[in-house]
Amino acid sequence: VDDDVAVACALMPDATIAHAVRVAGELGADIIKIPTPKDDAVLADITAGSPVPVVVAGGIKISDPRLVLERVDRSLKAGAIGVGVGRNIFQSERPKPLLDALCSMVHRGASASQAWEQFHGSSGSGA
Repeated sequence: VDDDVAVACALMPDATIAHAVRVAGELGADIIKIPTPKDDAVLADITAGSPVPVVVAGGIKISDPRLVLERVDRSLKAGAIGVGVGRNIFQSERPKPLLDALCSMVHRGASASQAWEQFHGSSGSGA
């Protein structure tokens, strides 16, 4: 079921996401979690126009951790204040190093390449 929801969110039109953010803000949300729009420029417009902070959902499973980091990097550069990543950490072969790398991006401003070096350079399985 979770994969079905992730796929449905991935197919959601960007205009629908933008409208939902506006409505959630008007209804008094303190923070809004959204699926990642297909277009990074749309995410930048959404975050710039949102009356409250926006967090981007992790989305469908991505097998390459470098691609996860790059996706998060684009979201943060577009104005998201954070990410809600689940399956891409829990189903990772090295969940702890990936989580640490993501935390470096969100909380310390690391780039995707810096986070990749941190992830790649960490030892052990990280389970």
